Amino acid sequence: MVSTEKRSFSVVGNSVARVDGVDKVTGRAKYVADLSVPGMIEGKFLRSPYAHARIRAIDTAEAEAMPGVVAVLTSKDLDDIGHYMGRGKNKDQPIIATGRVIFAGQPVAAVAALDRATAEEALSKIHVDYDELPAVVTVEEAMADGAPRLHEFAEKNICARHELIKGDVEKGFAEVDVIVENEFEVSDDLSLLDGAAYVDRPSRQ
Repeated sequence: MVSTEKRSFSVVGNSVARVDGVDKVTGRAKYVADLSVPGMIEGKFLRSPYAHARIRAIDTAEAEAMPGVVAVLTSKDLDDIGHYMGRGKNKDQPIIATGRVIFAGQPVAAVAALDRATAEEALSKIHVDYDELPAVVTVEEAMADGAPRLHEFAEKNICARHELIKGDVEKGFAEVDVIVENEFEVSDDLSLLDGAAYVDRPSRQ
């Protein structure tokens, strides 16, 4: 038996003010980008203009010699700690491109400097010699026979497979009145579900 008695709640059914609402709409809220601590440096990535290219050489000498530049990083500097992000079986996302770039905008070098202007200027002084390679820009092209393979382990450029099987699809199709089949293209979207940032203060000990 279900009770139909109307009950009053302090939260359910009521408009609840967000704890940080006023600060955000008035501009008083502080985000990580607003914080500044002594000794903070600015980091910037140099990104590939090509969707697929071999990296012949990277010359960072001019950037490294600039006043205010703390460090310049390329893939060779990661040899001792590993080149890839995450712990997955398939290594398909290097932190910085290693030998080849496989998408436009992929980082090929990084700069740390005392301020943003110096970091951006240092990027312009890094010289990369690219050998542009054939690229695929659609799912169909990437999976076609003879398409350039971006990873040795990924046949037809499929890095991973996940199957979800529930119910009888053919039976369901047979019972419906209308089946709509089409292709849809949507814009890129990134939902920041669990983004995190913090300020790390070194110990004085």
